[in-house]
Amino acid sequence: MIGSINYLVCITIGNALIIGIVDFEHWGGDPMKRTVLNQLTSLTCGCILLHGTLMGSMYQWITIMGPSGSIMAACFTIGRTMLSTYAFLTLTEYILIQCLVVFKWKRVSLQDDFIASFLAMFNFLLSLLWTCSFFACDFHKNNNYAFLACRESR
Repeated sequence: MIGSINYLVCITIGNALIIGIVDFEHWGGDPMKRTVLNQLTSLTCGCILLHGTLMGSMYQWITIMGPSGSIMAACFTIGRTMLSTYAFLTLTEYILIQCLVVFKWKRVSLQDDFIASFLAMFNFLLSLLWTCSFFACDFHKNNNYAFLACRESR
């Protein structure tokens, strides 16, 4: 019980800080100066916010109420896989674009909004494809799935 209360306090403070980062990135400065890196940061923070809120709350619910059925465990595993894949893809692109900015991008003029929109859609489609293949191959039935569904792992 104390762990659940601690979780609620930490998730509330953490989500408030992440919402502040995303809000400042969207409305804090000149909207014409939203670079690709700022937009990727905002996408990553939003993904972390969704992951922490949805998956963490679902995990706490299952921990308090006991094992759930296989559908709830599959939804939890698929949601966590998709959000984690999206966040890691966005962070990887952030690092690559930062390297490009340092070494080559100073001399190249590109449309930041187009690139950010393209990368967001590309990341979503790639994480959806990865999650569907993950689910189709029964890789989602791991130890975490077994714990959530109260079944034996393979």
